[in-house]
Amino acid sequence: MTPTSNKRLETFGVSRRDGQLYMDGVPLAAVAKVHGTPTFVYSRRALTAAYCRLDDAVRNARGTGPNGRPYTICFAVKANSNLAVLGVLAALGAGFDIVSGGELRRVLKAGGRADRVVFSGLGKTAAEMAFALDAGIKCFNVESEQELSRLNDVAASMGLRAPISLRVNPDVDAKTHPYISTGLKNNKFGIAFDRARDVYRKAATMPGISIAGVDCHIGSQLVDAAPLVEAMQKIVGLADSLAADGIQIHHICPGGGVGITYKDEIEINLGAYAEALQRALGDRKVELLLEPGRAIAGNAGLLLTKVEYVKPGEHKSFLIVDAAMNDLIRPALYQAHHEIIEVVSTSAEAHEYDVVGPVCESADVLGYARTLAANADDLLAVLSAGAYGFVMASKLLPVLGLRFNQMYNAVWHEGKVYGIWGTKIFKTSDFGETWQETTPPNLYIIHNGISVGDGLLVGGDANGIFRSADGGDSWAAVNDGLIAQSPPQLRASGQNLFAPGREGIYQLASDGENWELQHVDIQLPWSFFSFLDYAELGGNQIVALNGKPW
Repeated sequence: MTPTSNKRLETFGVSRRDGQLYMDGVPLAAVAKVHGTPTFVYSRRALTAAYCRLDDAVRNARGTGPNGRPYTICFAVKANSNLAVLGVLAALGAGFDIVSGGELRRVLKAGGRADRVVFSGLGKTAAEMAFALDAGIKCFNVESEQELSRLNDVAASMGLRAPISLRVNPDVDAKTHPYISTGLKNNKFGIAFDRARDVYRKAATMPGISIAGVDCHIGSQLVDAAPLVEAMQKIVGLADSLAADGIQIHHICPGGGVGITYKDEIEINLGAYAEALQRALGDRKVELLLEPGRAIAGNAGLLLTKVEYVKPGEHKSFLIVDAAMNDLIRPALYQAHHEIIEVVSTSAEAHEYDVVGPVCESADVLGYARTLAANADDLLAVLSAGAYGFVMASKLLPVLGLRFNQMYNAVWHEGKVYGIWGTKIFKTSDFGETWQETTPPNLYIIHNGISVGDGLLVGGDANGIFRSADGGDSWAAVNDGLIAQSPPQLRASGQNLFAPGREGIYQLASDGENWELQHVDIQLPWSFFSFLDYAELGGNQIVALNGKPW
């Protein structure tokens, strides 16, 4: 049933007043006017309320005052890595559960504490391990014996001991969608329960490892607490066995997985859930860790989209909107339901529609058979998009209002990403949250003309080629008129830059200003695209062209 009453709408972090949909007292139509569509919008109020509900439940179960037992709620950053969202949660005292080095950088940038971060994920690289160790995170959740060996080597090489818990696979059926069920024997996650005790004994002998806890995670979007409690009981039993082996456990974590209301699901009673976890822990002197994501952020966000066309049909009618499966993939990937409602009430007659995006793919459907009153240019809100929405999307550029698939070219250089959209170059140094224009003067069109060669950032157009030695803050023209292509196509290798010209292929000299003709004994390909296709680069020079020696 489509939510209409404010009491029902509150579940999704919004309210309606005078026919307008509001979030945190802000009319969403005004948000769309300023930021365009499609746009993800998050509610500080709903985010705070969801975190505090869980925090209150766990605090009551663990006790308060001098007899209270320790606990940490580690928000799963994979659910929503927006810096503002992370900043709100950090201010509330949350810890964080990460699955990559990039997520750790975002947590730290948002004000999160490294010593309240746990590092999950089954594909950690050595570089990510080193970064997390240097930052001083709370714990690594180790997913395999191979990962344990790598982490031991990395930590030992740094003269450190890595705090770890094993992510144990308890073989408990979460009774959720198979793609987000993670605790069965046939899932790729974790170390088999029957093998875990031996792996802990092995870890205890490693010079670069310090055992801290036991962890598991059986799945996501659970609306029945029974599987979560069953998994908790199993890992508590494992902790007792480890104590008998002389291995001290400091924390126990049953993961996350608590579900939300997308349509009419009855959510888990958090108080009863927390009490059940506490009963499983009893009087054991350990810290309780939780790793919720969706339960905190899921209903604190929505996706704004605009109706481009109303397309009636003989058998089915469609609302064609500007959001698509590349913005919110859950309906296509999981056959997930998201409520869709009008942002502004209109006089349009209500009809049943499939709400679809513009992607050339029949799975690009945000909602089937929805009764909506909408005309072209009207706004819709796709609810419950605060978790596993933007993080699984082909990212939107918040400042430009453009998608990455509209970018001609991109390079990574000294911690920044440079990209070309339309006729301008933009750069970002904060993971795409903000973008700054850094276009050379008099540069009116660029196409595949940005490249990096050992600190050299170059853009080219029909008027010339420009070089920047300071990350795009200033530019100098480096075209003496020999370069004939319009626009010139550039290729960097090491410190050298090559471009096609009137008499052959030219190389930018070491002075960064003059071009030197490279003599070629074979016919030069007509376009530089062909040159790119057939050129082989070795070291700092071209070694072959069209399969022949250079």
